[in-house]
Amino acid sequence: MGAWRDLEAGKAVDASGELISTDVDWPIDGVIDLANKLAESDDVERCITRQWFRFATGRNETAEDACSNAALDTTFVESGGDVRVLIRDLVASDSF
Repeated sequence: MGAWRDLEAGKAVDASGELISTDVDWPIDGVIDLANKLAESDDVERCITRQWFRFATGRNETAEDACSNAALDTTFVESGGDVRVLIRDLVASDSF
C-alpha cells in the first residue's frame, strides 16, 4: 500500500535496477536515485510538456502543433522546469 518495507514475502526487497533505452541510462538503487536520474532527463522534460499539452487541449498533438510544442519544450527547460511558466506559455500558444 505504498509503505516502506524491507521484506516482501519473507525475502529482502531489492530496490536496484537499471534505466535502459533512455537518455539517462544508468544503474539505480532505490527511488531517490531513480528520481535524481529522471530529473536529469531531457526525455522526461519533453514528456512533461506533452502531457500538459494533451491535458490542456483535450487531444493528442498533431504535426500542426510541432512549432508550439518545440517552443514549450524550450521555455520549460529555460525556466528550470517551472510548471507555472509551462502553463502560461501553453495557454498563450497557437495550439491552445
